[in-house]
Amino acid sequence: MENHIRVARPHVTRNEDLIFERSTPGKSGVDLPPLDVPAISPAEALGDDFYRADVEGFPEISELEVIRHFTRLSTWNYGVDTGLYPLGSCTMKYNPRINEVVARLEGPATDHPYAPEDLAQGCLRILHETARCLAEITGMDAVSLEPAAGAPGLAIFGPTEAARWHPLGEVEVIARMPLQSLDPGEVAAAVESRTGAARPNR
Repeated sequence: MENHIRVARPHVTRNEDLIFERSTPGKSGVDLPPLDVPAISPAEALGDDFYRADVEGFPEISELEVIRHFTRLSTWNYGVDTGLYPLGSCTMKYNPRINEVVARLEGPATDHPYAPEDLAQGCLRILHETARCLAEITGMDAVSLEPAAGAPGLAIFGPTEAARWHPLGEVEVIARMPLQSLDPGEVAAAVESRTGAARPNR
């Protein structure tokens, strides 16, 4: 069969009514079991200030309709599960599921950024092992994890490259960026330009 490019369709339709427009009087989205305790009056239990007998305009929808409605809306969101986002930081482009698991571990998820070193040894070990692995993979002597992403990384690039080539004489480092680059990249290049580390060039 001859190969050909097919048009990707994210969803069969985007003509989704508002939840209020799908309302039908008398429908209910809950189906609770019979009470196994004595019934009480909500107005008496909560008081008049915290109880309303009815909410004007509140949609009356079945449980299945609610699930299908919001599930359809969720498929319209663009994210790591639906495709590549080519701009912004690397986190926006690709975020492996294993990263989500590690970020939710008890140590990384609960340690305070300003915690003293003796209370953050677990997180520091993760950073140390990550840097060691990256250095071994790339064949470099050392790796720094200090510039997180985006503008901080770009701001470090200029002085680092200038220092690298300085023994060869006066060298101008030119930072080239695409027209679609985000503001942090332009700001970082401008800072480097003022410090003499790099000159933005388009």
